Amino acid sequence: MKSILNLYWNICLFRRGPEDVPGLSVILGITLILNILVSLVVGIAFGKLAVSFAAISLVISTATVGFLIYTVLMLKKLEARFRQTFTAVLGTDILITLLCSPLLWLVNQREQTAGLNLPGSVLLGLMIWDLLIKGFIYQRAFDVGRFQGNLFSFSLFMLLTMLSDILRKQMLGTG
Repeated sequence: MKSILNLYWNICLFRRGPEDVPGLSVILGITLILNILVSLVVGIAFGKLAVSFAAISLVISTATVGFLIYTVLMLKKLEARFRQTFTAVLGTDILITLLCSPLLWLVNQREQTAGLNLPGSVLLGLMIWDLLIKGFIYQRAFDVGRFQGNLFSFSLFMLLTMLSDILRKQMLGTG
């Protein structure tokens, strides 16, 4: 387990790529379960999300990411890379989420005051880093340039943000 976490960390540092992730279904399954647990706990505890919203949003976003990764790989006739790519995305997401959790706690504890919000700025930096990590993964998996990988990462982020907003409005009954 330590070696797989080390691999995910090295992907976060752009030292290794998704092609280095074992393409075993069991590793994908374990990583998916850990990703769901970590995301739910952090989302509920520090993001102050309702359990139902956090769970539904997580299922929709994870399924959307998996579907779109598979679709692009299929269009490029690279379907065999799906498990490695999706596992790398989920694994790096676990690490970034864990890094964000203390900052989310600090942001929630902080009084609304004027001036520099250091935890919020660091969270923004981590979000940008996460987008670049995902772009790096997509670049390697899709055999595209760095710009295209980052564009896919950013586009996917925007799509997930819009889906989350739609879901939030539906659950709150506003719209």
